[in-house]
Amino acid sequence: MAAGEKQYQTFSPADIIGYRLTDNGKYYVSRTIELNNKKEVYFLEYLIKGIISLYYLHNEETSYFFFENEQGQMYSTCVTDDNGEIGGAGNWRQRRMQIIRPIFEVFQESPDTQRKLMESNLDKRNLSELTREYHNRICTSAEECVKFEYDKNEILKAQTITYRVGYKF
Repeated sequence: MAAGEKQYQTFSPADIIGYRLTDNGKYYVSRTIELNNKKEVYFLEYLIKGIISLYYLHNEETSYFFFENEQGQMYSTCVTDDNGEIGGAGNWRQRRMQIIRPIFEVFQESPDTQRKLMESNLDKRNLSELTREYHNRICTSAEECVKFEYDKNEILKAQTITYRVGYKF
């Protein structure tokens, strides 16, 4: 290798337990997941850490959501472009209920969260928000739910407040 060149390494999910991207704050962890009746190790995007932790994997046209309870039991569901939104062609209510059923069990201690699940589009933003709300309703300790997803607006607000405070002194 010539002077000044960088050597890049590629790691598989079997090689490391996780990594975080610094530009957008996304956090990925290695998990063994069964997809299409085949167990493999994948990098899952870690969205929420709490009483129920939420992970995400996008594979071709399908979004997979994995909900893990405190005992380590994993519940999963998959959402395709045509079955995650409310409405749509055909018998979307029946397809949607098949998707929601595993998540419904995860949120069993909060009927309000289950109701909101029924009324929400099934995407990263909505499922992250529901999972965080569930944690805040059910958690009896002072433990806070950790959101790993990058929120540009929150960063801009923090920078604006810091900037203004700096000039007031």
